[in-house]
Amino acid sequence: MLGYEDVINANPDALTSAATQWRAMATRFHTMQTTMEQDVLGGSGNGGGIGGNGLFTPGGSGLPGSGGPWWTGGTANLANAALLATKGQIVDAQTEANAMASLLDEAHADFAAAQKQTRDAADGAVKDGFKVTGTGTAVFDESTLDPATRQALHHDPEARQSYQDAADKWTKAIAAGIQAATRADQRIAAALRGASKAGNPLDTTFNGQAVGGGDAGDAQRAADLATHLNDLTPEQLVQLQDLMKDKADHPAFSQGLLDRLGPDGMLKLAGKLSSPGGDRKAAYTDLQGGLTHALASATQDTNTDFYRRWRAGMAKVGCDGDHNYGSNTDPVYGYQVLTTLMTKGDATYSAGMLGDLADDITAAEKKTPDAWSYKANHNGTALGADPLDNVLAVMGREPDAATAYLDPNSGGGNQHLHYLLKDRKWPEGWVSSMAGPFKTPDPLSQSGLGAALEAATTGQPAGAPHTGHHTEAQARIMHDTVTTLDEGQGGNKVNANLRQPLANALADYTNDSHEIFNGRNSQYLDHGSTVWTDANGTVHMGVGEDSLVRVMRGLSDNPDAYATLHQAESAKIAQELSSIGPHPSQNDVQDVMNKGAAGLGVYDAIRADVAMGQRDDANLQADWKAKVAYHVVGAPLTPIPWVGDSAQRLVDTWAWEWDNQMKDHNNSVANAKISDTYLDANNEMTHLVSGWAKDRGMDPDSSMIHVVEDASHDRRSTSATTAGHFLGRGNS
Repeated sequence: MLGYEDVINANPDALTSAATQWRAMATRFHTMQTTMEQDVLGGSGNGGGIGGNGLFTPGGSGLPGSGGPWWTGGTANLANAALLATKGQIVDAQTEANAMASLLDEAHADFAAAQKQTRDAADGAVKDGFKVTGTGTAVFDESTLDPATRQALHHDPEARQSYQDAADKWTKAIAAGIQAATRADQRIAAALRGASKAGNPLDTTFNGQAVGGGDAGDAQRAADLATHLNDLTPEQLVQLQDLMKDKADHPAFSQGLLDRLGPDGMLKLAGKLSSPGGDRKAAYTDLQGGLTHALASATQDTNTDFYRRWRAGMAKVGCDGDHNYGSNTDPVYGYQVLTTLMTKGDATYSAGMLGDLADDITAAEKKTPDAWSYKANHNGTALGADPLDNVLAVMGREPDAATAYLDPNSGGGNQHLHYLLKDRKWPEGWVSSMAGPFKTPDPLSQSGLGAALEAATTGQPAGAPHTGHHTEAQARIMHDTVTTLDEGQGGNKVNANLRQPLANALADYTNDSHEIFNGRNSQYLDHGSTVWTDANGTVHMGVGEDSLVRVMRGLSDNPDAYATLHQAESAKIAQELSSIGPHPSQNDVQDVMNKGAAGLGVYDAIRADVAMGQRDDANLQADWKAKVAYHVVGAPLTPIPWVGDSAQRLVDTWAWEWDNQMKDHNNSVANAKISDTYLDANNEMTHLVSGWAKDRGMDPDSSMIHVVEDASHDRRSTSATTAGHFLGRGNS
């Protein structure tokens, strides 16, 4: 590892001078080659050289100028072989010298960049009031403070910690530059040794196979090392790590590497890296991340000859009985290996590549049904898994790719969404038993689809905070997800791994569901079940209330999913209460209360239907309600992104009162009863409007408040009854 002062005081320009000298040496060797060909091997004077009418060319009279050889016989043959070998060494010397020059050029470029990175970080630290020690550590320079501030700092632990955090940040930035310089130094040193055959005293010849610098040369070196992965020395393993870490994001390097490995070679490499053990575990995990970055950078542009060649090659090994990367009893095919690799790390894949890959996998599985056999007790890390779900999981990190792939209007109206939600026969896994293997549902099935749907409909990675703002494409996917799931009025049955992601997504559409449940917004009535953009540029999604209720009921078998939806509705009500002007009329308040009651009435009906389904298991029912309670109480600790501070305060106050009740109990049955009390629409509306009134300095027990509360109770009852009918019950 280089030191801080080693890096900042180095003179990379010396490398350029050395490169110039190596090129001059190559030129001199070329001159030597020409002289030898003309004056020795082409000694007849006509410049024929090797293969022409030169010194050793057969068929002449042997007289000067006759075009025949001057020297023949056994001794001549020996001399001829020696001279040709000498010429070969001269040619090899040029190759080696040019390779050395090219490597030194690369060394200059890479080290200079790392040196600049280190110096920039150090300069930033100094400008921020820190000193940088000789080891590259940033320390706060108290001498820049006046005495009073310095004294105050000594008595302010939070301020001292803030300075220490900043110092750590700069130290880390400086260290990153030093590490980059060290990797460049070690990488080029190893390449120079390889090009010059250094360290091999038994081989004194020049290296005619020397590989120069640049992405193409680095790709060749990386491919050579990767091909012999398990046999690499520790030094060679570090060299491969450095190459992948520093070059994997260069398309020229990555395409060269994958071209040399080929699809089959890349998949075999991915297989070796997938189960690291022993003292190489960290190195193999690091290389696995580098390979994902190489794959992503090589395929960013889908309109290249390389990409078309790579895609066609992958199709040949992706689902081919001749290419089994597992065993005869546990076969694993190329697309399974490839997509498992892609789920690792943080590489960013292009939307085009992900869409193409998903289409290719779909085509393969339609051609070869039941191809994806894998162990159902896997944890998501094994090579054998559902490759299409793996690609969808990657799309869950790439919202634009997910939206492009699932948008019903993309590509002239694709059927991807319907295929995944309704038509696809999702692979089953298998488990071993004394009686032999048998099929069983995969506990992770459709988890990738869930992530992709959340990302595609919200424009944010799955699991990330959402904004409540959407494009028409995102809203179309949400609309068609609801209608497709509810085909045949079956929306109340949703795969377990779709429930939470879709709840996260639907919560982001609470502005729409709030109006749909209210049933009085003219925009939604006029547009019906469709997607549109209003005059202010806001995108809306309209969908049938019955379908929406049934799908939300299907999601609510997961108590956390239900809680996500309920909390979003509560936040919307609080937002609308907070937006009421300073001197509201009774009608102003009643309108907001009625809309909120309509929404919460739906949730009352959903909770009642869940309870009906759990009526034979009191413990299960109590556990569901308790989990809802814990989720809703805990959730306000994280602010809801699309509501304002005053609305957040109303929600937090309601949850705080609930939390105080729960703290006095430590069993799910008691907390389930508290959950019933606080989630009841009438009680929740009363708590929210009372909190709003107190916040405005109004009497929560005034006649106006009581009148609007009574009206909202009626609206809640009507809404719950309607939702109950949608769920197949006579009333709520």
